[in-house]
Amino acid sequence: MQPPKPSVSVIVLTYNARRFVERCLDALFAQTFIEFEAIVVDNASSDGTADFVHQRFPLVRLIPSSRNDGYGAGNNLGAQHARGEILVFLNPDAVPEPDWLEHLIGAMRHRGNHFATSQITLQSDRTRLNSGGNLIHYLGLSFCRGLNARRSEFDQPEFVSGASGAACAISRELFERIGGFDPTFFLYHDDVDLSIRALLAGERCLYVPDAIVSHDYDLSVPPEKWGWIEAHRYAVLLKVFRVGTLLLLVPALLGIDLVTFAYLAMRGPHFIQAKLGAYRWVLRNLPTIARNRRRAQSVRTIADRELLSILAHRIPYEQLAPPLLSRLASVFVDPWFGVYYCMLRAIVAW
Repeated sequence: MQPPKPSVSVIVLTYNARRFVERCLDALFAQTFIEFEAIVVDNASSDGTADFVHQRFPLVRLIPSSRNDGYGAGNNLGAQHARGEILVFLNPDAVPEPDWLEHLIGAMRHRGNHFATSQITLQSDRTRLNSGGNLIHYLGLSFCRGLNARRSEFDQPEFVSGASGAACAISRELFERIGGFDPTFFLYHDDVDLSIRALLAGERCLYVPDAIVSHDYDLSVPPEKWGWIEAHRYAVLLKVFRVGTLLLLVPALLGIDLVTFAYLAMRGPHFIQAKLGAYRWVLRNLPTIARNRRRAQSVRTIADRELLSILAHRIPYEQLAPPLLSRLASVFVDPWFGVYYCMLRAIVAW
């Protein structure tokens, strides 16, 4: 007999996550909210993750992938198999509190929202934040909102510019309307892309502070990660803004790239190579970006002017650089981007 259709599908994407996944799934099956199905998509792990999940968690719907196609494609695969009307994405290195789903789903239903993100704390110190939602900058950058702040400082529900992909929920209707995750994004910035396309479709992300998840998070950006983030940042901008806005953004984009090159040059040649590789990725993928742009624009309900008003204009440099450099950037660099943002807001009427 077919089990009752669940209202919520929780999708956990794994790749060589054997050391994390047991804590994650144990916590998931201890939830006070029970109207959900658990789906694990395994991206061809070589550490026995899939076999372990199959043996240890028989209630999980295990979907093994024959190859590792990355975060976006893996979560899309899970969504294709999901039966719930709300899709919840949870990282395998995240551990939810028992009432996490109850608060997350309850807030969405009570407020009529289609998109929500959790309060994510650091596992190393659960009194401090990993993310109270994400900040999306008007130049495509993204940062953890409230990183390392006391969680008590972010204890009110509010709309944020972006969700954290570590623990967020989205209605199936919205997910399908905006085209799901971009499968060309192998790693990083996937949640930024999903969030900003949701914004373009008129759906803001609700931060739910009572929906608490701890995350095994370490703020480090090696060369490969820099490359992915930069490549996907350009793709996001090319997809969402109108041509006139993109042209106006060119001086600011050149400015942020000069700052980035200077910083990466201090970190070594591998970082510069990663940055150059980002440009090559964009050029190779221009036809796909153009096709995805048409899809994003087809569901647009807000103007660029409104989108800019939602996005951030300050950069928390402490998440990128050592203390001295971050202070210098805040004093001498960030004001320029702030002024440019104000100019854009004054000019962009479309």
